[in-house]
Amino acid sequence: MKTLLVVEDDKSCQALVQAYFKPPEYQITYTSYGKEAIELAKKQKFDIMILDFALSDIDGGKVIKDLEKANVKIPTIIISAYGEARDNHSTVLDQNNS
Repeated sequence: MKTLLVVEDDKSCQALVQAYFKPPEYQITYTSYGKEAIELAKKQKFDIMILDFALSDIDGGKVIKDLEKANVKIPTIIISAYGEARDNHSTVLDQNNS
């Protein structure tokens, strides 16, 4: 069974993820908060994280940066409501360079 950490504050996006990743192949842990996601990832090993870049408490770039500092390695798919892919890419690069 694969374990997923879904960090998304939009319930409809959570439902979309749930529609694709179903038990028994997947066990999904949901949170709407980046800070909680960091704590969960420090305590439990996940196979993948699906991360909303625009969360209500901290942005996805900070989540990634804090996990890297804590030496938590987790493959991550970033989802975003930003208008264009190049905006997302630039934002992620800016976060990683600060």
